[in-house]
Amino acid sequence: MKTFFRQSDWFLLAAALAAIYYFAVTYHTTYPEAALHGMIPRENSSKIAEQLLHSGIVLTPASMDSFHLSTGIYVDQNQVQYLQETYGLKEANRIMSSDIPAYNWNFTWMKAEDRNIRLSRNGQDEEKKPNNNDEEQVKLLIDRTGRPTHYSCVLQQRDSVMTPHGEHKEFPSFLRPPPVSDGFTLESARKTAAGFLKDVAGIAVEDFHENPFQGNVKNNRPSFEFSFTSSGKPYQQTQNVKIRIEDNKVSFFDVSFQPPVEFQPHKDRWLARLLDAVDIFIILFFAAITAIYFFIRFRSGAFDFKLGIFFGSIVGITFGIMIALTAGLGQWLIIVLIVVFAGGWYFFISSVNVSVAASLSHEVWPLKYQTFEALRRGRVWNQNFGISLLRGVLWSFILLGVSSVVLQSIPGTAFLLNQSSFHKFGPNSALFLICASVWTSIIYFHCFYLLTLSAIRIKIKSVWFIYAVGILIGLIYPYVFNVASPPLTRILLGLGLGAFFTFLFLRYDFLTLIAAGLLTYVIQEGTFLWYLGDMTQMSILMFFFVSILALGLMGVFSRETGEDILEYVPEYVREIENKQRMNREFEIARQIQSTLLCRSNPQSDVFEIASMCGPAYEVGGDYYDFITFADGYNHKVGVVIGDVSGKGVSAAFYMTLVKGIVQTQARITPDSTKATLCRVNDVFYDQIDRGKFISMIYAIFDFNKKKMIMSRAGHNPVLIKKTETRPETHTPSGIAIGLARGNAFSDSLEEIEVQFKPGDVFVFYTDGFSEAMNKQGEEYGEHRLAELIQKNGLAPAQAIVDTITKDVTAFVGSVPQHDDMTMIVVKIK
Repeated sequence: MKTFFRQSDWFLLAAALAAIYYFAVTYHTTYPEAALHGMIPRENSSKIAEQLLHSGIVLTPASMDSFHLSTGIYVDQNQVQYLQETYGLKEANRIMSSDIPAYNWNFTWMKAEDRNIRLSRNGQDEEKKPNNNDEEQVKLLIDRTGRPTHYSCVLQQRDSVMTPHGEHKEFPSFLRPPPVSDGFTLESARKTAAGFLKDVAGIAVEDFHENPFQGNVKNNRPSFEFSFTSSGKPYQQTQNVKIRIEDNKVSFFDVSFQPPVEFQPHKDRWLARLLDAVDIFIILFFAAITAIYFFIRFRSGAFDFKLGIFFGSIVGITFGIMIALTAGLGQWLIIVLIVVFAGGWYFFISSVNVSVAASLSHEVWPLKYQTFEALRRGRVWNQNFGISLLRGVLWSFILLGVSSVVLQSIPGTAFLLNQSSFHKFGPNSALFLICASVWTSIIYFHCFYLLTLSAIRIKIKSVWFIYAVGILIGLIYPYVFNVASPPLTRILLGLGLGAFFTFLFLRYDFLTLIAAGLLTYVIQEGTFLWYLGDMTQMSILMFFFVSILALGLMGVFSRETGEDILEYVPEYVREIENKQRMNREFEIARQIQSTLLCRSNPQSDVFEIASMCGPAYEVGGDYYDFITFADGYNHKVGVVIGDVSGKGVSAAFYMTLVKGIVQTQARITPDSTKATLCRVNDVFYDQIDRGKFISMIYAIFDFNKKKMIMSRAGHNPVLIKKTETRPETHTPSGIAIGLARGNAFSDSLEEIEVQFKPGDVFVFYTDGFSEAMNKQGEEYGEHRLAELIQKNGLAPAQAIVDTITKDVTAFVGSVPQHDDMTMIVVKIK
């Protein structure tokens, strides 16, 4: 077994334990969510809410059966930031734990058809009142002691008439008071308001200054609204209380604290504005880079899409679960559709992202992704996996401790954790945080670190440049600390996180980086459950953490080293290697085939010969050869051209076979092309499987007798240009070699003679020329060949070949060559 606790790991363990201890003992003086300590439990606050709604004191809808209840914790983000910046983190937490309710239990009843799924933090983006006057909802906030701090009941408004502001106790004599129902007067409304403030909200009205009241008519019902302002200024803030009475019932109530007008939160300053503008550009930039690499690598086959699908599925499932938890169970069909489409979209994004990132990293850091790959293959029980996972745990502890030090070191620091995670305060906090941490970590570290730094490494080898880019990433996207101020805190956190994650990326396996980021997210975001006293949800998080720790320990103490995983090569790499090997073999085959074809054309004082052969693939099935005779036959030259059925390697194999047969048989029968082809057919027929054949023309030029003898075995005709006539086609009968044997073949074969004289041109070709097609599907055709031969009949043989080849190439344009192209031109001098 590998020795995990090397000297460096002993230091790592000691540092991690010290850091997590520091994080734990300073959490209540650093993290604002420590103010949840001593808060009334969810169950008790829920009972208080139900009692209040059924007490008859507050206005409620006639029936709550069609309303859906969602619960959570409302965070007054502006209040948290004001207290942190003004009084420091420790004192702000004390104030929020005793005097100012920045955290409240939030109970919202909303009709199912009016419910909206919101994914933003409710301290800033979600107001205490509904955004749409057509929504029907009831909202109640309860502070840590069980007292309501906000209540609103909004029903559908058919009309709303605002009356002028009145004086402190009654309307001026020249204004008519709003109409009131029997038993509902200004005095009764004031009495109802005073009773609610004293007995239910626990507010001593005598400590406040009453502002002029306001009268309204809503839904044909009169209402009176009273507002109060605190005489003193607790923590330099003005406390405001508003209460609205309809039909002697409270329809609206709110307690708020207003910071001094001169207070300007850090988040409104230059750095946050700059980073907000840069964020959009960076997101588009990374999306463009990912898309470019995706298409480049997809076309080249260097793309491990199976790996992308595996992790994309994890992202899609966890994101879908998270969305479902935020949406609740009402209108399940709509929620299912949202989950499917949202999860599917994230599945696609993460699949592409992971596939591109993993394939890029394999080029520059082949071992960076190997133990993480073990998870996909189910190879968890090995020492390499366990070591990487445990190191991630320890480094997450160190990051938590260092973050606490930075947050406490800078005066005026204010922060809230991940701005989009306010739904973690819901009834399923633990599962929400686990899902959020998993999909966030996979996408964040694959996109911003693995993909980005791997792409840079391919072009730039400098480690310091890679560090600089990694630090810049942390500055722009500092993981969960995206709402931190002042600028110095934001910069230090960003630079520190960027340097920290880049160090882990370069120093360790990628699994270590993922584990460190994931656990940092879970612990930072989930520790509030301990202070809230929600032991059920805390137990789920503890089980998740212990499971990761157990997986790491089981891997470390397993007998399997995991060395075979370190030698793992992605499937696409094997495919590329196989393709490269095949290409090398094809190149060798092409070179061998080129040596088998004639290296030079025979030349003489009485004739000139030019030839070309262009296979459609690396190797081809077209065949041409020249036969030279000895022993008194040196005045003759044999010309052979053929086309094997099929293309590629198999056709090249048969071409090689028939070349040897022709060379042997032609010398046995030097005076007859028909006899030669019959002998070639007999040998070839016995050597091949049925269905394979070769078309061929064999011609013998006898320069003593000034004639050409030719036989055609199913091949294209020969074009002959006499000096005094236009080109003519000669098509003696005959079937292809390999289709029949004996008399069936020889009886079909015809042998012809053609007399020639100086200036005559003989053109032999395969159907790759005549059947070449352009984009419109039109064939080049024999008539175009004849026209070119007619125009260029006086040119040398090589010039005729070059002209025809150039013209065919121009004719087909960008259409890929679909068949082998071979041509021989013999010109009599």
